[in-house]
Order: sequence, then structure tokens, then C-alpha cells
Amino acid sequence: RVSKRLTEKELGERWNLSTKTLQTWRSEGDGPAWIDIGKNTIRYREEDVIAYEESRLKGNVTIQGKSNHE
Repeated sequence: RVSKRLTEKELGERWNLSTKTLQTWRSEGDGPAWIDIGKNTIRYREEDVIAYEESRLKGNVTIQGKSNHE
């Protein structure tokens, strides 16, 4: 099954960020992995976005039964 692909705009709305911020992150090699489909066409796989979100968790939180302090 192919996961959902998010546009820059959709990811920006999800995280309350501008598309310019996402573009800057990409130019610096930061943020979630992305797919460069062609001229001015970027997509983010939903599983990569979720993995990035989980990698940024702070504090004592549990994800799928595992503490991020283990």
C-alpha cells in the first residue's frame, strides 16, 4: 500500500509553518525526507513525516509501548 504523500502546503499547515521554512530546511538538509518529483514539485511521505515528528519528541513520552528514554 502506498502511503499518503503530502504537499509542501499540507505539511506547512500540519506544522503551522510557511512553505518558505520547509524550503529552507530542505536546502540545509533538515526536516523530514522528501521526494523531488520534478520542477517545483515536492512531496513528503506520511511515514517520513511521522518518523521525523517522533524523532523530535522531548520529555518523558511513550510511543507504541517504548519510552523515548530507553
